[in-house]
Amino acid sequence: MKKLLQKKYLIFIIPAILLLVLLIAAVPGAVYREHHYRSAMNALHAGDLSAAQELLSDIPLYRDSETILNREIPYIEADRLMNAAESGDSAMLETAGYSASDLREDTTVAMLLYRAAGDAFDALGDYKDSASRAEECRAGVDREVRMLHDQAEEALRLQRQETYDRAFALLESGAYSEAHSVFESLGDFSDSKTMATECLYRKAVSLYQFLSRYDVSRIYALISTDPNETSIFSLSTAEALRLGSSVVDELSAACGKDKSDIRLEDAPSANLMLLKDALTELFHALGDYGESASYPQRIAEATDYTRDFFMLCSAGDLPGAQAWLQSFEGEFPDRNRWQELLNLYLPYCGYWELYSGDPGLLPYTIGQSSTAMSTFTRVILTRDSSLLRLSFGPNQEYSIDLPCELGDTMFVTELETGYYMAALNNGHFVYHRYDTKWNPLSSCDFLPR
Repeated sequence: MKKLLQKKYLIFIIPAILLLVLLIAAVPGAVYREHHYRSAMNALHAGDLSAAQELLSDIPLYRDSETILNREIPYIEADRLMNAAESGDSAMLETAGYSASDLREDTTVAMLLYRAAGDAFDALGDYKDSASRAEECRAGVDREVRMLHDQAEEALRLQRQETYDRAFALLESGAYSEAHSVFESLGDFSDSKTMATECLYRKAVSLYQFLSRYDVSRIYALISTDPNETSIFSLSTAEALRLGSSVVDELSAACGKDKSDIRLEDAPSANLMLLKDALTELFHALGDYGESASYPQRIAEATDYTRDFFMLCSAGDLPGAQAWLQSFEGEFPDRNRWQELLNLYLPYCGYWELYSGDPGLLPYTIGQSSTAMSTFTRVILTRDSSLLRLSFGPNQEYSIDLPCELGDTMFVTELETGYYMAALNNGHFVYHRYDTKWNPLSSCDFLPR
């Protein structure tokens, strides 16, 4: 019985002893793993990820070592990359797997670090707030892209503004064609298109100002608006001498700093046209810019070298008009016809003394009761009409106008009381009054003074 009890005790004691032995043997391993774990946590809290990773790699299955190794430490690394991206810390590029050679004009340090951080957060899936942090990184990349775009746009704007300022300085200096070319190269920057037109407009106006000061009826031209081409002007030596010694210099100055070739030659080249026509074409090409539309008419008026003649005619100074026409060497349309008209009307111009008849007829015509012992007559001509003006009184302050068709000599005016007619008759100047049926009422006869 005693032996039986001993055997039963052995059955219970031996497994207990074995368990105790196993527990005693396991104590050093547990202590080791716990020590490593705590050391890893201390390193992790101190920010030494490499040390924490190395320690936890020895106890990958202890507690949450696997989670910390595969998720927490990558999360912290991603967070560090994101923080470095926000501060632009280039020292983290190598950690992110980049080198200085990866930086180009279209990238920044922050952009590379945001991309690396975003990829790291994406790899962590739904761990903590990795998904939202990845979105923040992508937003950071977008900000950097916009920043680079804005910087590039600003750099381009500054470059274009510098070019614009240079073009404006060229324009102000008189380099019209070069300024036009530079403004055109700027496309739609600011008001470059308008300023490109302004360059041609100023050149055209400058040439017009020259044209308005000189008789350019025998100056030929080819006006260039290309900075690489030369404007050509041609006139004979005799014409240059006629216009004066300064004409060549002033014509060159009118072109500003544009290339110009002023040729003294007897006959212009076949591709040249009269300066007034070339300039008119340029203003037509400018359309309605500025006052361009008005300049063709201005050019026509400025180059109408018959205007002085017609001013004399319209003032009734036919002797002066005849002298002008005889001395004018330029082209004059219908010169012979106008010479004939002057010869026809000159006898009607002058001072006359009363020879016979009613001395009160002239005053009566305008409602005066005085007498007119003398009169002064002149014929006023326009391009399509003629008018005889009789002046009388102490200071020739009264006048009567009698019109007629250009080329006729029947000067007649009609009033309510009848007709009045003036004519030449055998060297006498006669003035007649008729009733409404052309019955003669009175007249007066004058002889030249």
